[in-house]
Amino acid sequence: MAMLGIAGEAGASPDDGGGTWGGLSVRLVSELVANQHFNRLANIPYLVSWAETTWRRGWPPTVAAKTAALAGGSPAELFEEATKVSLDDFMSVCVHLWTQAQLHGHVRFPQSFFDRLGLDRAAVDLFLGAASADLVTLRSAVASERARVGSAKWAFNALRRYPIVKLASNEFLVLRIGFVIERALGVATYFDVESYLKGIDPRRADAFRAALRSSFEADVGATLKRMFNSGTLARRVFDEAAMRSAWGRKGSAPKTCDFVVDCGKTWLMVEVTERRLPESAVNGSLVAVELDRELDLVLTQRKSEQLDSTARLLRRGMAKLCGRAPTPGTRFVPIVITPNEGLGWNEVVHRRAIERSQEMGMLGGSGVLPLCLMSHRDLRALEALVETDTDAGHFLAQWREDAPGLPFDHYVIDAGKMLRHPAWEMRTFEGVIDELVARMVSAD
Repeated sequence: MAMLGIAGEAGASPDDGGGTWGGLSVRLVSELVANQHFNRLANIPYLVSWAETTWRRGWPPTVAAKTAALAGGSPAELFEEATKVSLDDFMSVCVHLWTQAQLHGHVRFPQSFFDRLGLDRAAVDLFLGAASADLVTLRSAVASERARVGSAKWAFNALRRYPIVKLASNEFLVLRIGFVIERALGVATYFDVESYLKGIDPRRADAFRAALRSSFEADVGATLKRMFNSGTLARRVFDEAAMRSAWGRKGSAPKTCDFVVDCGKTWLMVEVTERRLPESAVNGSLVAVELDRELDLVLTQRKSEQLDSTARLLRRGMAKLCGRAPTPGTRFVPIVITPNEGLGWNEVVHRRAIERSQEMGMLGGSGVLPLCLMSHRDLRALEALVETDTDAGHFLAQWREDAPGLPFDHYVIDAGKMLRHPAWEMRTFEGVIDELVARMVSAD
């Protein structure tokens, strides 16, 4: 109803001639997707911890040795190879700008500020070259983006690329500190390295992408294990290897999702995708066929097949996996975890996902609750709830039963709970910040 009200205020009917998707005008759905993406602004503790676990600690053991060797180094080593500066120095410039904005409200910086940072000047120049532009360059980038997408309403990529303006006075003006943080600690870093590797050896770029996919899946698995594999609840998270061992046949591997979690009468079925929204989605210019394509890629095609197969395997072969048969009333919660830059969850996406699942005859079995998307940050928020003694399995099942079209973070708030960071994430954030600040002090 709220979306229909927004349509009315915008002067558009639920079907304004461009067709409908999930029961709403395609144009409005496209803008809703773009709006959700725009509202997922930088969260510094999350991004710093993500940079620590993804870039600074090296590849996790789940990355095949052959893949890591073909990529040619750890993520931090590859960043330095691509840029000729250390990742820590690059991050330190961003962290210092954030500190000045957070503690003192400073958003305008003279050239002398960067001269006094005590960091490798090449790193400072790289950061400013990547994140800043003069007004002429920025105007040209914005105009080019608007012409390319045919709309100015959600054309913010140019500002994300250049969130700092170099003024004629040789000062630097921060337009939005969140965009600065994203430029240094977000996916732009990944694209910088990938672009470099692709230029010298596409095989290395492919290996780098494969390693990051494996790393993201490993991070999701580690989060699940922190939540569920502890104390008397040990052995509640089962990965693909465990499911293959339980259900596989000689010469034939079962089709499963990435993880299942035994929560008693509730089972979580978790699939992971690294799919991020394309520029046309970020800019609010998707048409119906493109919306379906995005939904199919992250949820209602191969992912749904794997989740559907897993539900059937659990119903008839649970004892082989965990030593007990399902009890009457057992619920199965299908979830796909996306990057924060992936497709957002809302009522319209939920309705279309149900339609697509029914069209393909997927996930309609006994006890299977409505499927959904959760972002990586949503999963971390769930981890923080578990630290306050929330029963995660029950909470997720209630969400899927009571408000299946509501985004997870909205449901948390509606349930009277707080959106927090898990304790380890805050410790990691504080430790990295202290380390980077100390780096600048010692260099000074």
